[in-house]
Amino acid sequence: MNKKVIAIDCDLVIYQTDRLWWKWLVEKCGGCKDSYEDSYWIDYDLRTYFDLPKGLNGMEFWSEPETYENCEIKEGAVDVIKGLYNGGFVIVFVSYCM
Repeated sequence: MNKKVIAIDCDLVIYQTDRLWWKWLVEKCGGCKDSYEDSYWIDYDLRTYFDLPKGLNGMEFWSEPETYENCEIKEGAVDVIKGLYNGGFVIVFVSYCM
């Protein structure tokens, strides 16, 4: 019997990476240029809310080895993954880091 394989994206599915990236950008840029409130829709590329200092690549956050170690896990993610595993799925975790 072949097991079903499911790929689960790490960013915004398992980990709340947007919160940590936002914090990183605030630390690097000294604040944001636009007002931002927790809302349903914001730009996926959080760099658009900041005036990046000359020489700073706002995507450097994604190349830091501790990125996922320091992120909050989304509520319910662990239970869903356990359910898939117990249901016979082979689970593959994916992310695209530049």
